Amino acid sequence: MPSKTKVKKRAKGVDYGFATQTARDFIQLYNVDWLPIDAFELVDKYAEATNQNIQVKTIEDLSFETKIDRQSLIDDVIYGEDGLVIFDSDLNLYSIVINEKIEPFGRIRWTIVHELGHIVLGHLSNSKTSIVKWQLTEEEYNDMEQEAHIFAGEVLSPKFIIYRIGAHSSAEIQDICGLSIAASDSRENAISELINDKRKMHDSMLNIIPTFSRFLEFKTICLEKNKMRIKSRITQNPPAEKQLSILKVNVTSDGKYERCPYCGNNHNAANFCKLCGSSLFETQPLTPSTPCGKIGDKDASFCDHCGNIVYKTRFGLLYDKDEL
Repeated sequence: MPSKTKVKKRAKGVDYGFATQTARDFIQLYNVDWLPIDAFELVDKYAEATNQNIQVKTIEDLSFETKIDRQSLIDDVIYGEDGLVIFDSDLNLYSIVINEKIEPFGRIRWTIVHELGHIVLGHLSNSKTSIVKWQLTEEEYNDMEQEAHIFAGEVLSPKFIIYRIGAHSSAEIQDICGLSIAASDSRENAISELINDKRKMHDSMLNIIPTFSRFLEFKTICLEKNKMRIKSRITQNPPAEKQLSILKVNVTSDGKYERCPYCGNNHNAANFCKLCGSSLFETQPLTPSTPCGKIGDKDASFCDHCGNIVYKTRFGLLYDKDEL
């Protein structure tokens, strides 16, 4: 990956291919496997893996350290922007400085990964310690900013992963990836281009699927629909058709049918049949109770623990990563 010691020789114009491929390589190399991304954790992971000294500092941190008021730091350090990355060649230190009071939090997430993108893309060097307008030509500044935007967009909202989920609207992207409205609108346009022209789909997109395999896995959950984290991407499996007559099935010593006598489904230590919802107790059959929150198999129509209906969705849309 490009860094301060291996700076990409710049040609004129935005290198869309380089920025996009660098982002996809980054996803694989640093195991970006869940959405939304914890940008602070991502910076730490990259710094540790590449043995680089990178810190994220807020304006509040700097104000406390320097005794300079917030507005002066916003005006004179990050030049009124949401953030800025600064390379101190003497200390061999990258500082990603952010205005922690910008809203929504999706802007902070984007700003951190955008500034990290400048580092990963090799935009900084001993002679170019920050990406600011007065240090660069307008064209060079705009090109570097656009490449960092491309990097941030693809890392925070991988085009093919979002396409695979089926989340094509800005509102869904905002919910799933934790981005601002403006950033989500931009990613919606990028995904629309992919939908409208499948020729833009290529191997580098497919290569990141294994990284997101757990996130993309289908699961069911026993939960009230209004409590689901992402409500737009849920479905229900149709229940299995029950037999007209009860099947002859052996009963275990604890009073459970060895398989469902109503649809014939085999089960493993369940209270209810996951396919038809029938109680698996021969005597004193159980009745469904309050949804228990259990994660179940992708083919389930009912919770095998409490008997309630379940909803099917991608595993990654059930929880933030820190909730697992």
